[in-house]
Amino acid sequence: MSVPLTPISLAPGTIPIRLTTPNLTKALLLANKSIYDLQIIGAEYAGSAEWLPSGVEDLYMPKGRSITGEVDVVVVDNRPANSPVPSSAILLVTQYLSHDTIPDGSYPATIPVQGQIIVADSISNQGNIPGTPIITSVVQGDSPNQAVSLTNDAKFNLGDVLNPGFLAMLGPLDLNIAPVTKNGATAGSINMYALGQGSGLKFTLFTASTNLNQGTTNIDFVLPTAYNIGAIIVTSLPWAGLSVLLSGGVQAIIHDIAHIGTGGSTSVVPGQAIQTAVGAFDTVRFTAVSGAAPTGGIFLVIGV
Repeated sequence: MSVPLTPISLAPGTIPIRLTTPNLTKALLLANKSIYDLQIIGAEYAGSAEWLPSGVEDLYMPKGRSITGEVDVVVVDNRPANSPVPSSAILLVTQYLSHDTIPDGSYPATIPVQGQIIVADSISNQGNIPGTPIITSVVQGDSPNQAVSLTNDAKFNLGDVLNPGFLAMLGPLDLNIAPVTKNGATAGSINMYALGQGSGLKFTLFTASTNLNQGTTNIDFVLPTAYNIGAIIVTSLPWAGLSVLLSGGVQAIIHDIAHIGTGGSTSVVPGQAIQTAVGAFDTVRFTAVSGAAPTGGIFLVIGV
């Protein structure tokens, strides 16, 4: 039967293939799973030289019915300049002795490459179902978790528990998030921007137009992701008409500074407030103000 030899780890240079019984070897099946191109010396006859490109499996049959002398592999470092050393570069060798049956098949054949670095002008992924992976990365020892993933429906994940993500930018972050908009009863509107809605830190921003008039109608925004522990709330909306709810029940009422009580300085920061809401909530309510038309403003929620 055939003899699969110990896989050979490749690095630039010349590496001998240690055959068990060279004089009884009638064929060698070599599978180059590395990114390197290889030159096989002595597989067909003493001193012969044949190329085995990256990602190719080929069958070598000695001219004299058996191997004579040593078989060597010359590993050609054909990587682009400044490219990293591959984490895996393997040559698989199967030795067929004189009594073995040579495998059927068409050679050379294409096989997958390990540690391959692809240099391309563009990547195109067209017409696949949502969730199709475009980029995935699994760190050694962290399988099956993906430290980096990008799918064709524009979902990008950076980092996992063992490998927290890190993003460095030299330019501004250009956020073009489509808001959820709700109109006032008679005029104006309020927009909700879900800036961050992960399982940890969250940011939600609300903006009210200068002509907002709710009449006698509350405006409720159900949050994309509920706040589970609490939040710091900053508002410049000049009326005490804000509250946060959980399952329809009011959890906290947010006041402007004029309503906080003695010590609130309406002359320095009129109509502004910073408060905390402790506990979970899943809805922000802009309470009806009986037709009063505020001058617009923002409402920022930061929490967990």
